[in-house]
Amino acid sequence: MKKIVPVSRHLGSFLNVVFVLLYVFSEGAQAVGNVFTLEEVAKHNSNKSCYMVIEDVVYDATPIMKEHASKHEYDLTKWCGKEATKGWAEKDGKGRPHSRKAGIQLKPLRVGTLAPAQSKP
Repeated sequence: MKKIVPVSRHLGSFLNVVFVLLYVFSEGAQAVGNVFTLEEVAKHNSNKSCYMVIEDVVYDATPIMKEHASKHEYDLTKWCGKEATKGWAEKDGKGRPHSRKAGIQLKPLRVGTLAPAQSKP
């Protein structure tokens, strides 16, 4: 017998997909060519405007701040305005990388890249 899953369990995932598509087709897709310095990224250091750098790519994590804090029980604020590659790679001290799904969800949040002189060799 098939198990019937309430629609409400899928509503969150559906809304997440809709949000990502709206973001990609609005400012997200247009902002990929932007180049930021670490000083510019540092200005976005709160849950109201949160940019972070992961592997020389700048992401605007503002749209996921509340969801990440409630669903994953981890507040990203400490990484806002900073280089966050180590936190991303190690799940901030848990010793394991983020999932492939998390990487896919991160892509639409891309707003640009770190200026070449700012990148690590």
